[in-house]
Amino acid sequence: GFPPPLCKRQIPDNAQEFKETIERNHTHCILFDSGRLNEYLGDTQRDQFIIEACKDKVKQNGNAHTCYAVTIIVEGGLGTLEVLENDIKEKRPIVLIQGSGRLADILAMLIEQISNPDRNQPRNPSEKEIEQALDRFYPNVLYSDVGSAIKRIQKILIEENRYLFHVFSMDRDKNVAETIFKAIFTVTKKKNELEYDPKNKNGSWEQEEQRQKGEDKLVDLALEWNYFDGALPILLARQDEIMKTESELMKIQNEIMIQENVSKK
Repeated sequence: GFPPPLCKRQIPDNAQEFKETIERNHTHCILFDSGRLNEYLGDTQRDQFIIEACKDKVKQNGNAHTCYAVTIIVEGGLGTLEVLENDIKEKRPIVLIQGSGRLADILAMLIEQISNPDRNQPRNPSEKEIEQALDRFYPNVLYSDVGSAIKRIQKILIEENRYLFHVFSMDRDKNVAETIFKAIFTVTKKKNELEYDPKNKNGSWEQEEQRQKGEDKLVDLALEWNYFDGALPILLARQDEIMKTESELMKIQNEIMIQENVSKK
């Protein structure tokens, strides 16, 4: 077998907690490693990998395969801020595991502080609130890192990015799959709204067709996960659309019948 030193955890026990790059309880991961001890490679490789993996791939039967990326933050150090910045740039949904500690708890706590219960009137976090959160979860962080972290967190949690964040509380919530699906659904719906141009009549049909195809994929995903509640809003919306269309058709038919009766007279 391997020599004993190679079988042991390679991060020194005296390493500062917030600077660790590999967590001892990780089970499965794709590791982007520099090959050097106690060195953080950065998020470029992961970010580019996800971008490539999520491109629509055409299978042999001609059907496009869609991949949904979701970033799940469990604990997380200050280096994870780069991960979040890249995810925000690419409009990826982010799930914070509240109760796991460190950065995940900081962001989850700040989101709760700056949001009212129905999340209709969010505000941006103040420097004081972020500083207090950092002091609570990172009491040993270097003072020189605090100022930079505060500014980055402020930018990450601005109101326009808030729809990307979803919190799963280990003490409150029961189904993390539900939170993940809600994150995917919310971001996909928001993306469709941003891309939809009501002034472009020629493109509206294509956009509507693309939207329905996207929703079909979400329904399939929900059924694969046995998460029927996730498919329900889409199916109910479809039902409303069908009923509205049927109502409009009946109205047109009635108008035609009235015109025919008038012409006969």
